[in-house]
Amino acid sequence: MSTSETYRIEYDNSALGSEAAAYIFFTVGLVFIAFLSRSDIITSIAWISLALMTAYVAVKALLKLIFQVRKAIVIISPKGIKDARLGSDFIPWDDIEKIDVPAPRRSLGKMLGIILLGFCLLVVAIILSEGGVIPVEALDWSRPDHHVWLLLAPGRRVMGQLRSSKHLVRQVTGDMQHVCIAVSDLAYQKLELLELIVKFHARYKKAEKTEVVA
Repeated sequence: MSTSETYRIEYDNSALGSEAAAYIFFTVGLVFIAFLSRSDIITSIAWISLALMTAYVAVKALLKLIFQVRKAIVIISPKGIKDARLGSDFIPWDDIEKIDVPAPRRSLGKMLGIILLGFCLLVVAIILSEGGVIPVEALDWSRPDHHVWLLLAPGRRVMGQLRSSKHLVRQVTGDMQHVCIAVSDLAYQKLELLELIVKFHARYKKAEKTEVVA
């Protein structure tokens, strides 16, 4: 694994296909349940709302599969690291303070909303799979092995950031930013990507050695 080369990491098409198929299955199942519950308008609307959410995720996966096949999503080079989902510019290695830091905490209101939504989707998924087809642990989309969080040095920012990537960049105390590199849809596993980032960071960061936080 040479640190003098440029690595272009694409989406994992098989993972995206499986994700799209799973959410299409969820959507069809939820619509069917909504149809069976049509005598109760409130219940039917609730099921349809969940179906719209799963349909949205399915469409996003299909769009990635159709329009971003063989497109470099994450680029790692001597210049820095670039995630096309974050913005148009590289993050220089000197801007990165720490690698694989714990995910920053969300506000209490957002946490309660996420917990409530996650609980509803979890219950629906378990009902649809009868507790056996879909393992519960597969429904946790915030697992640590799905993300690599980078902590930028004080005053450093992600340049050329896209509006749609606000949830991937979080401001923390001390004028520092947390930057999330999502791994779940990529052709690289987290450990492979992390090893690559650490090696490049250790070689090209001028001031300090790489610090990896477990």
